[in-house]
This record gives sequence, structure tokens and C-alpha cells, in this order.
Amino acid sequence: MKSFSLYLSRWTAWAPGLETVQAVQSWGRGETEIRKTSETPALEFLPSLFRRRLSQLSKMVLHIGHTLIPAEKQTPCVFASHYGEINKQYKISKQLIDTQEVSPAVFSLSVFNAPAFLLSIAEGNNETSSAVYSGDQCLVVAFLEMIGFLQSNTGKDCMVIFADENIPPAYHSLFSSIPEPYALGVLFSSTSLPGSRACTIEINSSANNTSPEHPLCFLRWLATDSQDPFSCHASGIKMMLRTNPS
Repeated sequence: MKSFSLYLSRWTAWAPGLETVQAVQSWGRGETEIRKTSETPALEFLPSLFRRRLSQLSKMVLHIGHTLIPAEKQTPCVFASHYGEINKQYKISKQLIDTQEVSPAVFSLSVFNAPAFLLSIAEGNNETSSAVYSGDQCLVVAFLEMIGFLQSNTGKDCMVIFADENIPPAYHSLFSSIPEPYALGVLFSSTSLPGSRACTIEINSSANNTSPEHPLCFLRWLATDSQDPFSCHASGIKMMLRTNPS
């Protein structure tokens, strides 16, 4: 077993129907649901020209990053997603099938790391950014990336952003349950920050073959302020996050 002592400084989330802290907490208690729509945060802090061609995914990530990090603070970012810019990718695939061509306007900002790239520009953040694609194992893999960074950069903090946008209707038949659009951001640090809470992350080997936990499971744990440890796993790995008593 390996154990890492960190600080969970703050977190924030946004989804259609969960536009406020109170709404997120209500969702955490099972009193409301995330709407499966393409609604987006307003992003009033950005010029309209910058917002014009952004996807729902990118808009949610920009909102989370702006809310999570104080203005002009240089903070590394780990971005993780199950599907990335899936609506733009669908348009590209459909255009290739229909016309055998792809317009530059459709291809623009369609790559997986586009939200993290846009966030660094919008916030003037020149720190390191990582875009982690690991499908349904993204929760554990993004945490591993964050831990590795903090272990190599003592005294720094690191934000981890999970997000997925509304799935195109053409892909609905591929899912037994249509995934919900959401964005979740968590700020971790190797040193204590004002308002932070000490936590321990334990990593063990595991033969668990059940489906990995979704980042929304972690959001529910945060939203309910649970005192129980949070457990998640990926292929061959079990991770346990414990918050230490205040």
C-alpha cells in the first residue's frame, strides 16, 4: 500500500439544474436531478467573441476553472473526461460520411484537450495542464496524475476538473442509460491553504472487476460532506480518500 498526505482546499460543480451550491447539495441528497440538456453557464466574465464557438463541455470547464481559482493565480490543471468534445466529433464524423470533407470551422476546438487549453488562455494561466483520457477509469487516473504532480512539486497546488457534455441524440442507442452533462473541479495541495482540509489517499492493488466509479459519485460524496472514506478503483488499483478530523 502507498499513502499520500494532501489537502483538499475547495471544490465546485456545475450541471444543468445544478447552477448553485444549494442545488448541488440538494442533488447530493437525492432531492433533484441533473437535466440531460445542452444548457451552459453564462460565462459573463469572458468577451462574447471568445464564448461564441465554445461547446457545452468547454463552457462548463471554463466556468469551473474560473470559480475554483482566484484571479491571476497560476495553477496547474488536470482535465479528465469520458467522451471529450463528443458533439464536435459527431459533426465531423457525419460530415465525412455525407460529404467526405471536414470544414475547418467544425474541426476547430474539437481535440480532447481543447477545454484545458481554452481555460489556460481565458485565465492567463501559464502553468502545466494535462488532459487525461482513460474512459470510465478517468476518476482514478486523474487523481494519480494529480498525486504525481504534487509529489514532484512540493508546495504547489493542482486543480482537477472532470467534465462531460450532453450526448448527441444519434448516440443514445449506444447507452443503457444516457450519461448526464456535468463539470466538477477540485483543488488539491501538498501544503495547507486557508479553509483546506487534510486528507490521506491510499492506493492498493485490486482485482475488483466491477465498473469503476463515476466522478459524479465523488461529487455526491463532496456535496453531502460525508465523513466516511471515499473509495474508487480502476484496473488493478483501489484508491481510498480519507479526510482527517478537523
